[in-house]
Amino acid sequence: MQFIKAHLISLLCGVGAIAALAVGILGMMATSVVDEMNKRVSDTGAREIRSLAADPQNERKIEAERAKGEKFEEEYQRTLAAAYGINQRGPLMAGVFPKPDKESTKFQFVEVYERALRRLPIGLIAGTLPTNEEVEDERQNVLDLQLLEAEQLEEGGQRAPAITQRNAALPRARPPPAVVGGGATMMGAGGRGSLRMAGGAGVRGGGGRFAGAMGAGAPARAARGGEPKYDPVYRANVSKAKSIRCYVDPPTFHVSPIVNVTSAPPPDQMWFAQVSLWVQQDLVAAIARVNEAAARQVTDGDAYVEQMPVKRIELLRVLGYQAPGGLLSFPGGDTGGVRSESFTGQTCNDQFDVVRFVLVVVVDQRDVLQLIDQISKQNYYQCIGAGYSMVNPDDAQHGYLYGPEPVVRVQLEFEGYMARAVYKPLMPAEIRRMLGADEGDDG
Repeated sequence: MQFIKAHLISLLCGVGAIAALAVGILGMMATSVVDEMNKRVSDTGAREIRSLAADPQNERKIEAERAKGEKFEEEYQRTLAAAYGINQRGPLMAGVFPKPDKESTKFQFVEVYERALRRLPIGLIAGTLPTNEEVEDERQNVLDLQLLEAEQLEEGGQRAPAITQRNAALPRARPPPAVVGGGATMMGAGGRGSLRMAGGAGVRGGGGRFAGAMGAGAPARAARGGEPKYDPVYRANVSKAKSIRCYVDPPTFHVSPIVNVTSAPPPDQMWFAQVSLWVQQDLVAAIARVNEAAARQVTDGDAYVEQMPVKRIELLRVLGYQAPGGLLSFPGGDTGGVRSESFTGQTCNDQFDVVRFVLVVVVDQRDVLQLIDQISKQNYYQCIGAGYSMVNPDDAQHGYLYGPEPVVRVQLEFEGYMARAVYKPLMPAEIRRMLGADEGDDG
């Protein structure tokens, strides 16, 4: 009894709960409730549950989804492999990267590198201004021409001029003007400079017009030596222009200083030389495609400078890696007038290493955008700056004969993206440390 008194409240609550539970159970057992439950069981969802128990289709659905995932992964890997294939470039020779297999390999690499540089103009069908030897050949041609004309005059009863006096002061070939980096009006956001484009790139003018439209220096030549046909320098300039599609000069391309030392180059300098060569080979290939498309439209004789979109490459420099802390310059890549920052904000990371380079060309102003497009298609290259200026009026005096079409001097700045997963296995240890490629990077 004492226990009941002490726990009266709890007992009463317990009895109430039991009573409620009993009422609930009895209520659940009521006929109306059972009927409702049977009705719910007969619904569509319940039938699906019974069918899944009898025939587990969920396993087939899971298998189908798994197959979809595997197919997606396969397609992704194929796409990635194709992207890497586009981006990938092979070293000049085996046994060099990441570490030369022997000391002699370093010297051999320098030789192969120099030969590769000398081959760059070949793909462009490019050439320099006439050499003094070529001018001397034309000097002899002028002499032969004058002798022939003198004989013809004498046969007609006329007195021929003194040939030796006419040739006494004929000039020698002029050296090309020095190429200075920059000098182009940059076009940035809100800039006022713009590339004025004319009509589409149609068939360009035929040959045989250099002596007329190209003769900007003809009056000066006439004053110092008579008609242009008697000027061996001018004749050599015309002859050279008709034998090439594009001008390049010895200082045009980026040349690593490893070619000027007698000691074995260190691996990091060899790597910089290799990367700069890869970029230059890509640009040469893109420019060659632009000019080749125009050359195929020439039906009268061989295509040459006058009909080409890209008429001269003044400068090509690979500046270096764009690291988070700033530009890591490549030796030999110094030039002026280049943006310090890219609007993309891209820097080297664990996915891609960003390489900056600059190109200065004399180009038909109608084809500037085509040139940018072809360079961008060559690899993962993006134009980050473009500027233009007038072509140097002294170019014709120095022998650069571009033709009568409107031309412009364009400076183009690009950044390229090199997949780290592709190039990291080739990088020397010094380069990996410089780029932070060994820090939390599985690429």
